[in-house]
Amino acid sequence: SSFGVLLLQDLAVVPLLVITPILAGSGGGLGAALSSAGVQASIALGTIALVGKFLLKPFFDTVAKAESQEPFVGAILFTVLGMSFLTAGLGLSNTLGAFLAGVLLSETKYRHEIEKEIAPFRGILVGLFFFTVGFEIDLQLILSKAGLISSIVLGLMTMKTIIATSLALAFGLSKGTSQRVGLILSQGGEFAFVAFRLARSYGILSDEITKLMLTCVSLTMALTPFAEEFGSKMAQKIDGPAKIEAKKGKKEPKKKR
Repeated sequence: SSFGVLLLQDLAVVPLLVITPILAGSGGGLGAALSSAGVQASIALGTIALVGKFLLKPFFDTVAKAESQEPFVGAILFTVLGMSFLTAGLGLSNTLGAFLAGVLLSETKYRHEIEKEIAPFRGILVGLFFFTVGFEIDLQLILSKAGLISSIVLGLMTMKTIIATSLALAFGLSKGTSQRVGLILSQGGEFAFVAFRLARSYGILSDEITKLMLTCVSLTMALTPFAEEFGSKMAQKIDGPAKIEAKKGKKEPKKKR
């Protein structure tokens, strides 16, 4: 259940990446920005969809015939970087292009080979990503604004826990599982770093506000393992006795008349 929500969050960030650069423009207000974003996004998505449907498969078929690792890795990087430059050239986020490239590559018959080849890159880049996350945690800012940061962190995690738990209950999950889902999803997502930095680069957010928000998101991510462990213990206490009784009831043989 948590994985499904996290996947949807990754998809839901696409409109945000599309709109953010447009909102930084000088003209027209929100309506004009959204209209312009819709046109640019349609062009980008349409072009990428056509490339993915008609060119990507024969391109990788040709590269695969070489039976060599270097051309295959080069083709993957060329696809990702090419789509990133395409969306950046249309005034959108290059992150959006890379994300859509990953979606298209996952639909090809070479997805398992691609995943295998990029695994070392993924490990290195994920490590660098979280390395930069560590730089976003400003210890002096935490000490100087401890009350504000604590309020934001606890407020964000509490609000997300309540919303996710309530939705899980509404969709029929048990009480223990629902609260565990809520605690797992209580942190700020990693796309917050992309969105906040993008907004800062376009002048939508100031450096001070961006630093504050990135510090808060980093702290929520650091607290997630403890929240998940607490949620697991709570789920065992809440659902454990009920599940045991249910299993006993199923195992009891019917009495003969």
